[in-house]
Amino acid sequence: GQPNGAASWFPCNDHPRSKSSYLISVTTDENYRPVCNGRLVSRSRKSSRETWVYEHAEPMATYLATVQIGRYLMVSLNRDDHHHR
Repeated sequence: GQPNGAASWFPCNDHPRSKSSYLISVTTDENYRPVCNGRLVSRSRKSSRETWVYEHAEPMATYLATVQIGRYLMVSLNRDDHHHR
């Protein structure tokens, strides 16, 4: 929702000049993974549910915030990564 659709899914001052850092916490059923802005800072499991916490420390406009939830697999884009496991 550019530039002012974020308020349809979370409370905010939805103006492109109004920027903020973000801490996004998402709880999913097992076998699902959320992908959000920022860096994954924690992941915990309780029964068949997982909670994922992402932090985006730099101020960002609300319309750039995203949460995608699906059955995603983590794939390394670094060809040499398999040598370091």
